[in-house]
Amino acid sequence: MIGRALLIGTLGVAIGVGLSILSTPFLDALLSQVKPRDPLTIAVLAFLLIAVTLLASFVPARRATRVDPLTSLRAE
Repeated sequence: MIGRALLIGTLGVAIGVGLSILSTPFLDALLSQVKPRDPLTIAVLAFLLIAVTLLASFVPARRATRVDPLTSLRAE
């Protein structure tokens, strides 16, 4: 479950970074103190998004491991 979320998050970050690099002429007018292709900013934001993805998938995965399998099977 966490691996799948990490894969989806990484794919989303890769697509987002690619699109942001391609749209630098349009972003240049909107950004005031940051260059559109600043590698440090892109790396920090990519790391932050992956960390949020891991946290968001870890909480439900941990909760799911605490449920007794027989109880969940009986509920269905």
